[in-house]
Amino acid sequence: MFRFRLGGIPIEVHFSHLAICGVVAWTAVEGFRPEGWPGTAIEPAQPNSKFVYALCFALWMSIVSVSILIHELGHAVVSKVFGYRPTVHLVGLGGLTNPNANETIPWHRDVLLTLAGPLSGLTLGLLAGALGLALKASGVASNPLTYVLFGLFGANLFWAVLNLLPVSSLDGGRIASALLTRIFGRKGFFFAQLISVALGVGVIVLAWDNFLLALIMGLNVVRAMAMISAYFRGEMPPNGPTHPYELAFVAAEAKYKEGKLEEAAVLLSAVGEHDLQPQLRARVHDLSGWIEVKQGEGRKALDHFSQVQGLTVAPQALAAAFSLIGDETRALPLWEIAAKTSKDKTLLHEWAGSLIRNGQPDRAKALDGVKPALAFAAAARTAFVRKDYPLAGETSEASFKEEASLERAYDAACAYALAGRTDDALRMLEAAGTTGGLRADQAEWDPELASLKADSRFGALLEKIRAAHRIRS
Repeated sequence: MFRFRLGGIPIEVHFSHLAICGVVAWTAVEGFRPEGWPGTAIEPAQPNSKFVYALCFALWMSIVSVSILIHELGHAVVSKVFGYRPTVHLVGLGGLTNPNANETIPWHRDVLLTLAGPLSGLTLGLLAGALGLALKASGVASNPLTYVLFGLFGANLFWAVLNLLPVSSLDGGRIASALLTRIFGRKGFFFAQLISVALGVGVIVLAWDNFLLALIMGLNVVRAMAMISAYFRGEMPPNGPTHPYELAFVAAEAKYKEGKLEEAAVLLSAVGEHDLQPQLRARVHDLSGWIEVKQGEGRKALDHFSQVQGLTVAPQALAAAFSLIGDETRALPLWEIAAKTSKDKTLLHEWAGSLIRNGQPDRAKALDGVKPALAFAAAARTAFVRKDYPLAGETSEASFKEEASLERAYDAACAYALAGRTDDALRMLEAAGTTGGLRADQAEWDPELASLKADSRFGALLEKIRAAHRIRS
C-alpha cells in the first residue's frame, strides 16, 4: 500500500486495487480496439506490438484507477464541505470513502455525498468524451490521447450507471435506502433491500456471460439478504443517533434529568473536547449552562450560554444566571419574558423574587397571581446561593411572616447565622421550634448553625425544643 494526500484528503492505494486494475486493464485492452490507433498495431504479427500492448495496458491501468479515484473524491469533497474529515481507500475494484463524520449523518447529507461520487465520474466521462469527439471532428488522427479520452468516457459512463443502480452496497442502494426510509419509516429500509435483491437477481440472469458483473451483483444480493435478516432481528436500520458524540450527549441529558449533575457535567466535558458539528456544540454548551445554573455558578453558566450559536437559550436560563451573579437589572426583563411566555407559576414567582432582590417588593406582590410567601422564598433561594446571607435571612423571614412554616423559619435562622447575626438567627430558630416538628439534634449538628454554638442561649433553646418534643410524644 502507498499513501498520498490530494487537496488535504488522505488517500491510500492498496495492492489489491492495483491487482484488480491490472485484470480489468487486460480485459479492456483485448476488448477495446477502436479504428485507428492502436487498431491492428497491437496484433502479435505487427512490429512493436509488444510495446503498443504494454502502453495500452498502462493507459488502461491509469484510466481505471483515475476513474475510481475521481468517483471517491466526489464523495470526499462533499464530505469535507459538510465539515467532515474524509479519507479515501482504493481497494480491489472500487474504493471506500469514509466521511469520518462528527455526527450521525442526516439523510439529506447522506444522499448528497453519496450521489456526488457517480456524478463526479459521470462528469469526467462526459468531458473526456466531448473532448475526444472534438479532436476527431477537427481531423486529429486517432492516437494515445484520443484512446485515453474515449476510454475514460466508456469506463466512467459504465461505472456511474452501475453505481446508481438501487442495489445494496452500491451508491444507488444507499440513496434508495435513505429516501425510502425517510418516506416510509423503518419499513422503507426493508423495501430498499427487497428492490436490491430483485434487481441483483435480474442483472445476474441477464448478464450471466459477464462474469465480473454477475459476481458484483451476486455479492450485493448476499449483502441485501443479510440486511433483511438484520431488519427482522430489529438491528437495522439503527434508531436515533448512532455517533459516539451524540450518544454521549444523550447520556448526559439523561443524567441531568435524573438530577445527577456531576455525572452529566463529566460526560459533557468529554464530548466538548472533540471537533463537533455546530449544532451539537451549541447543545453541549446549552446543557452545560443549565448544569452550572443548577449548581449556582452564574458566571460559568453565562460563559457557556455565550457560546450557544444557532439555538435560542431559554430566557429563564439566562435570567437565573444573571440573578446568580447579582445582576438583577439584566435578569428582570428575562424573568418577565419567561413568566409571560410559559404561564408557569414557578417562573412567575422567580420574577417576583428578582423584583424583591432588586428592592421592589411592592411591585412583586402586585403581580397577578403571585403568592407573597412564595415570592419571598424565591428571592431567598437565589440570595442564599450567591452567599448574600443577610438578604437571604431577611427574605426568608418575610416569607415566614406571610405564611408561617418550619422550613421558612429554619432557612431564615441558617441564613442569619451564616451572616453573623446571632440574635436574629436565635429568634428565627425559636420561631421554627414553636411551629412544631423541629428536632433539636438537627439544629445542633447543622454546620450552617455552627456559629451559634458559642452562645449559651443556643444550648438553652435546644433544651426547650427537646422538652417540647417529649411533651408532644
